[in-house]
Amino acid sequence: TARATWNAPAYTQQDGMRISSVSLVATTGSGSGSFSVGTPSCTELLASYGNGCTVTVTYNAGTLAGATAGTKSSTLNISFTDPYSGVSVNSRAIPLTGTTVQATVSRSPTTLSQSSPVGVATTSGNVTITNSSGSVSLRLEDMTSASVFSNTHAADYSVTTGTTNSCTLAGHTLAPGQTCNVRIVSTPGGAGNRVGTFTIPSNASNNVTVSLTGFGETRTVSASPSSLDFGSVLQGAASTSSGVNFTLTNSGNSTINAPTLAVSDTAVGDTASDFTRNGGTCGTVGFTTLAAGATCTAYITFRPATSPV
Repeated sequence: TARATWNAPAYTQQDGMRISSVSLVATTGSGSGSFSVGTPSCTELLASYGNGCTVTVTYNAGTLAGATAGTKSSTLNISFTDPYSGVSVNSRAIPLTGTTVQATVSRSPTTLSQSSPVGVATTSGNVTITNSSGSVSLRLEDMTSASVFSNTHAADYSVTTGTTNSCTLAGHTLAPGQTCNVRIVSTPGGAGNRVGTFTIPSNASNNVTVSLTGFGETRTVSASPSSLDFGSVLQGAASTSSGVNFTLTNSGNSTINAPTLAVSDTAVGDTASDFTRNGGTCGTVGFTTLAAGATCTAYITFRPATSPV
């Protein structure tokens, strides 16, 4: 609150000078946008010699998201006019100073790696946000907005509100030392590495980000050869002693479970038992996964038990 007083001139009437108006000139200076003024209490009032009026000045910096820490200064200009003569009888220039103290924010982890098949959302990706200041509350802004994500594959990422102790919505406030959680979901829009950056929107003095690395998985298995004609084989005899070698390749970009093989027969009069697996590495003990680009083998033998119909 700023209190401005003026000394009545010599020609003031016995009942005091009537103040017709108080002109509030817009605040100026490095912090002009941080101050606001209310309506003067003495507008159109009768003032006696020695009396004053009150003007309320509010310092807004520090309560607005995005405010910067430090000291702001400005000047409040007040002028007084004699209603009888129209002459300006007095004025005051009142220096204004305000100091903004901001919270600091920290996060854990600082990097987040996730992977899932292309087009499939991940189910985990929590980030813990902490008000790491000692005495100032931290205000968080809307984290569900797409604007919190940037970098090459920003569109892959989103924030979900279904976490415990969530703080995704605008206006959430953390007391000093208090924490809350944000879950970041990655839905790869393509295969391979997918990079993004998550920026925590707040009124903190420091700009804090989380580096995001996603990976779009493709899972494809190819067989070579894709088909095989065993030719004519005598009933009860095997096509070869050890079978024909099939090679299965993980042609995707991520590790998969090693394929298990089953033989089926849809020809009329034949049975699946005519074809048997006779060795190879696919699906055997100790061979449970198949890395990207890796192969495994299977040997298939044809031993017709009956004559074709």
